[in-house]
Amino acid sequence: MKISITIFLVFVGGVSLYACTCGPKGILKKQKYAEVIFTGEVIEKIDITDENGDFFKHLKQREYVYVFRVRSVHKGRKSLASKKQIRIKSNDDYGMCDVQFELGKRYLVYSFSVDDKGDQRYLRTDICSGTKEKRFFTFLEQLILELT
Repeated sequence: MKISITIFLVFVGGVSLYACTCGPKGILKKQKYAEVIFTGEVIEKIDITDENGDFFKHLKQREYVYVFRVRSVHKGRKSLASKKQIRIKSNDDYGMCDVQFELGKRYLVYSFSVDDKGDQRYLRTDICSGTKEKRFFTFLEQLILELT
């Protein structure tokens, strides 16, 4: 009986388990934690898995840099306001909380910078940050971003 319950929990109960869980966050809280918020269209997806040695190969994951054509910067360093492109690093595993972007689609991206290799900094985002496809960008969210 104990074996049956264990097997049931492993196979059925484990289906909905993820490494990431996000609590509810309001627009102002998402804005507070993001370093750079911008709206842009994905114009390129670059596979950089080989640059990271055996780590991602061992996990059978792919790591990418997504290049965005920037439409507008809502929050961020002034130097980004003049940039026409922003790069976001991500991988293809939802369990690691990363966002998977699609070429040609427009997104509102809440991002933060991280040290990835020594002193090199990259922008990243995750599924809890508020990043979403542009069509799901609410009027209230747009209003708050413009007023702050």
